[in-house]
Amino acid sequence: MRLDDCFKKRLLRTDKPDILKSKKALEMANLKIERAGELTESGFYEESIVSSYTGMFHSARALLFKDGITERSHACVIAYLSKEYGKTLGRIALAGLILTGWKDMNRSMVWKHLEWTNMNQKMP
Repeated sequence: MRLDDCFKKRLLRTDKPDILKSKKALEMANLKIERAGELTESGFYEESIVSSYTGMFHSARALLFKDGITERSHACVIAYLSKEYGKTLGRIALAGLILTGWKDMNRSMVWKHLEWTNMNQKMP
């Protein structure tokens, strides 16, 4: 989705910058990412993927809150971050992080688990 459409459809809205919300979003992101690691270590791979994605999303929201933007669409968050931070982070790296970065990392852990399970062995 194009960024202008996100604002026209009110999927992104301008607000005043909120550093407190930004800090809270980063705290939540850190908790979710830590939890994802715990879940992975305990063998809860699917839950780890969800927690990782949630952590990544809260990290993205922290940037939006800092900039005075509220969101109602994951696709619009991607559009906003690509436009506003794409040069800094690089579009490919940014899109990869948002769309698949954490998911792929954890998906590979899930596949590793499945391979060990299929061989009737315990994961190391």
